[in-house]
Amino acid sequence: MDALKAYREEIDELDELLMKTLEKRFDIVKRIKEHKAKHNLPVLDRAREDAIFDKAKSTKHSDAITAVIETVLRESKRLQG
Repeated sequence: MDALKAYREEIDELDELLMKTLEKRFDIVKRIKEHKAKHNLPVLDRAREDAIFDKAKSTKHSDAITAVIETVLRESKRLQG
């Protein structure tokens, strides 16, 4: 097996894990939506969002990870609508 094929297989496995993790995250987001609606809480929690971005910015590939986190949080807020 050549190196490129091996790298791509590893990426495929990671993509699968990432998608399953995102599905689980978005399922939890829907439960959070119900909780917030029941308790009249706002969708946005700026302090929590800032803490998540701080973690992302401290990673090895901070620019790329921060961009991904921005998308994940945007979609999470959209799901909480």
